[in-house]
Amino acid sequence: MPRVAGVDPGSVSFDLCVLQDGQPVLEQVFETGSLRHDPRPLLDALRRHGPYDLVYGPSGYGVPLVAAADIDELRLAEMVLVRPDERGAAIGIGGMRTLMRGLARSGMPVVFGPGVIHLPSVPRHRKYNRIDLGTADKVCSVAYAIVDQASLWDEPAFAEGWAALLEGTAKAVRGLSGSVPAVGEVVVSGRVARIEGAVASLAALLADVAPVRALVAGPASTAAHGGALLADGLAGGRHQAVVAALGLREAAGTVLDHLRVAGADTIRLG
Repeated sequence: MPRVAGVDPGSVSFDLCVLQDGQPVLEQVFETGSLRHDPRPLLDALRRHGPYDLVYGPSGYGVPLVAAADIDELRLAEMVLVRPDERGAAIGIGGMRTLMRGLARSGMPVVFGPGVIHLPSVPRHRKYNRIDLGTADKVCSVAYAIVDQASLWDEPAFAEGWAALLEGTAKAVRGLSGSVPAVGEVVVSGRVARIEGAVASLAALLADVAPVRALVAGPASTAAHGGALLADGLAGGRHQAVVAALGLREAAGTVLDHLRVAGADTIRLG
């Protein structure tokens, strides 16, 4: 009966989900701004609800599956995409690197995982000249969706924004459908998934493609839940098949490996 946790970093909130034998026992949300300079509240919360068999940590752009204790500065730079001359700058999600270091030194069994581009299930030709095919938290959300599968606002000020969002989403789904033999269902996660009208409108736009359904966890995000599910599978729990389906243990390379543009070989992280 593994006890595991997943952490999802975001620009608005950091979400924590703890599972016991695959079932949620804790969901907690932290304001990102409060962790920008001091990640201790999140680390303390993790410690209070341990011990754990595994913790799936926030991994940014991702790395091949690796224990946090084995992470060095280069791997940290790959996860946050920071150049040597940008060290100390307010770039990306505030406090991410500090939190990663804190997790690495916490003594807890923390692992960092891959982004989409690291996964062997994605053909190499789709990775050319791409860095971000989906960050590590998107892989976690997919894991949650896999397990889940076995009022649009009327104010004029928001109308055009919603129209743009829905149209862009529908275009993206239609584009991606060319890479999928048969689309069984379109799953919407994140904050938009909690807005019933938005999901209904997207379903109408994609009626000829596949049914659309909202994927909503509890207070914590689907990515936090997904990270905990992956930790459960890696720790030998009931979700081992999800880890195998994603090829998580076989993830490899870096987010820069597939660039085929002039000057790509001069990029340095640090």
